[in-house]
Amino acid sequence: YFYDDLKNGIKISEKDQRSQEQALRILIEKLDEILLFIEPSQDGLKSYSHKVRELLILACTEVENQWRSLLQKANYSPQNGRDFTTIDYVKLLSKTHIAEYEIGLKNFDSFVPSKPFANWTNTSPTQSLVWYDAYNKTKHDRAQNFPLSQFQFAIDAVAANIILYCTRFSPLLLLNDTHTLSG
Repeated sequence: YFYDDLKNGIKISEKDQRSQEQALRILIEKLDEILLFIEPSQDGLKSYSHKVRELLILACTEVENQWRSLLQKANYSPQNGRDFTTIDYVKLLSKTHIAEYEIGLKNFDSFVPSKPFANWTNTSPTQSLVWYDAYNKTKHDRAQNFPLSQFQFAIDAVAANIILYCTRFSPLLLLNDTHTLSG
């Protein structure tokens, strides 16, 4: 009953929701696979590899997709007139309260919960998101920036997707359901 009210209130498209659930499930499965090999300990979080870089790139492109969707839904036009950039995306910060969210790994007690948007600022919209800046650098110059493909950054990017999913579709689906994604 309450979810139907919520769905109508924020105009959730069933197609968009299912598509985003599929993308999020893939990210979580890829993260889960890496967790079979790398422990999210202080040292493990600094490790980097091609598999971690792959997850970082995939997760960050999904973050961009969700940012774009939220801005388009709000009828916001790109500031430069052509395409959205982090200068546009950072405008979501004050409206969505995403800096307040934190995501933990419930099977790893020593893991400090991720707060991927906590340090995001208008003055440095790309560099203040360390994980997103690492994505940009490894995407554009892997040879020089490969060590930035750190496991911590990949976890932060997946956490950012979970947060944006909750912002777009409500956290109720992740908290109250018993399907793979909520687990």
